[in-house]
Amino acid sequence: MRKTMTGRCLVRSFTSIFLLGLTLCITLYGVSVCASDEQPLPLKIFHPEKGAFIPVGSNIKLILPEKFSSNYKASIDEIRETFSKYPQTKHPVSIELEILKNLNNLPENVRIIFNKHQNSYWMKIYENKILINSNSEAGALNALTSLELLLDKYLSVIPVGEVIDWPSFDFRGLLLIPGPGVDVDRIKHAISTARKSRLNAIVLYINQRILFSTLRTKARSDKISLSELKDIVTYARESGLEVIPLVNLLTRQSHGGLMLRAMRLGIEHSMYNEDTYDPNESKNYQLVFSFLNEIIKEINPGKIHIGHSEVLGSYPKHRKNMEEKREEMLPANLFLNDVVKLHDFLKSKNIETWMWGDMLISQKEFPSASTFADEGFRVVGATAKNLSTTVNFTKYMSTNVGRNGLGMLAGIWEFWKQPPEESNRLISTAGDFYWNGE
Repeated sequence: MRKTMTGRCLVRSFTSIFLLGLTLCITLYGVSVCASDEQPLPLKIFHPEKGAFIPVGSNIKLILPEKFSSNYKASIDEIRETFSKYPQTKHPVSIELEILKNLNNLPENVRIIFNKHQNSYWMKIYENKILINSNSEAGALNALTSLELLLDKYLSVIPVGEVIDWPSFDFRGLLLIPGPGVDVDRIKHAISTARKSRLNAIVLYINQRILFSTLRTKARSDKISLSELKDIVTYARESGLEVIPLVNLLTRQSHGGLMLRAMRLGIEHSMYNEDTYDPNESKNYQLVFSFLNEIIKEINPGKIHIGHSEVLGSYPKHRKNMEEKREEMLPANLFLNDVVKLHDFLKSKNIETWMWGDMLISQKEFPSASTFADEGFRVVGATAKNLSTTVNFTKYMSTNVGRNGLGMLAGIWEFWKQPPEESNRLISTAGDFYWNGE
């Protein structure tokens, strides 16, 4: 065990020195699903005028910058649809949105917040109009989404006053796994829920259901074609969500990894053990780089998550089975070699490398998020479906990790097994806490 821990620290030391731009995702798992009676109102500063309300109806006038409307077409269409469900009002209310480049004319309290927090907004609610100022397009979308939430909370009659709000984390993501039976509409519905929960990224798990030509996978009724994948990516981006592909590389190959598919298709490759491909073999990288190139071509991401969790043999439950099969655990230096090769390849494409961090730290070094952040890594905390874990880990990331605490990721690992209302509840709960930081 001492050797394993030392190996992990060795890998972390080298990655800290050489892998500029590497982002680590730290997962804290939960096992039970809990319900919350009321989620926090998504507003940092809210000053309603006592007794003054504004009714908002379907005859609302939405006045938006043309470029903004184009960039976030899917979002704006959904927001207009939400407003269309309300009864008409006697006097139409206008919503005017402006994205500011010059903050000098703002009140000092608003200017301080805009300068300190990315993607902030200031919403002034009058009796006949709503004015929104933001310091970015993403902040403007946050404002319109929060307005949706206000209208829902107050049944389309909202208090006159002002709102100043901003996200506690720059990154607020959803891990989306297109498992068996999950069609494009279900994926889009989850993306829509993520947008309404003020998340701003999806980590899209790349599995054998997506018909990449590199692996020549045979089409089945529940497959996702490349044209459907592009439709999903476009919809996500128009919903204000960055798309980050997650590719299971090096480890966990027997769990739907790239080399498992290569084996089934008779593509030449080499394994170090049954769950890990061999970083010494150049033929493995011919396949890996070809696959990554196709992903880059079809998705055009700014970041790719390379997996690298749970090296076979790193946990006691693996070792007995490995001993019986006379297999060896991958040494730390070969783990590092693979990470460096992938990082260098992605860097040459101007793409950031993300990975799981569980293999870079020993049990003695927990809490891992602050350990990594102190060493200069940017860290994303990943939660599962336990509400108390989501609450506590989010608060910890917000208050203890500092500026290298990039944000949070909702890891809904059993997405395809859940009814939509259950996954929607988990997404909404995570989004509320990620936005508020507690």
